[in-house]
Amino acid sequence: MYAVVYKVILRTGLFELIEIGSNYDAWCWGYDFFNTFTILLNLAVSIMYTFDNMEMKYGPLLLTLERLTVAFFAIDFLLRVFTAKYLYPDVSEPRAIWKYLISFSGIWWAASTLLTVGYGDISRHSIIVLVRRHQKLIIPGGNLTLLEGDTVILYTQTHMANADDLEI
Repeated sequence: MYAVVYKVILRTGLFELIEIGSNYDAWCWGYDFFNTFTILLNLAVSIMYTFDNMEMKYGPLLLTLERLTVAFFAIDFLLRVFTAKYLYPDVSEPRAIWKYLISFSGIWWAASTLLTVGYGDISRHSIIVLVRRHQKLIIPGGNLTLLEGDTVILYTQTHMANADDLEI
C-alpha cells in the first residue's frame, strides 16, 4: 500500500518537475533553467567542436561536456516516458506511453537523444526529420501525432551528399 502511494507521489512530483509550465515553484523553475542551460551548453559545445583549433585545444573537455549533456537528455527522456501517464491521464499507462512516444515531442527527444549516444560529435551528425504521409512530406512542428501508414524519415549529413543545399 505504502509502495503504491510512494510511487504515485514520486511520479506526480517528477511529472510536475519536468513538464514545462506545469508548476512554478523554485524546483520546477530550477529544472527548466538547468534544462535550457544544458541545451545551450550542448549547442555551444557542438559549434565549438566544428572548429579544428578548438577541437585540438579543448577536444577532451568538449567531448566530456557533450557526453554529460547527452546523458542528461537521455535521463530526461526516460523520466518523460516514466511520467507519460500524467501527461495523458485519460488513457491507460501503456497507451499514455505510446501516445508520448509517437507525439512530436517524444519522437524529437528520442531521435535527438538516442541517435547521438555513442557518436561523440553531434555537430557532424545533424538530423533533419520529415514525415511522409499520403505521398506528402511534412516538416513536423507543434504536436504532430504519427498516424498509421506514416513514415518518419531521418536524414543526416553523414549519409546525404550536399545536405547543406537541401531544398524542400
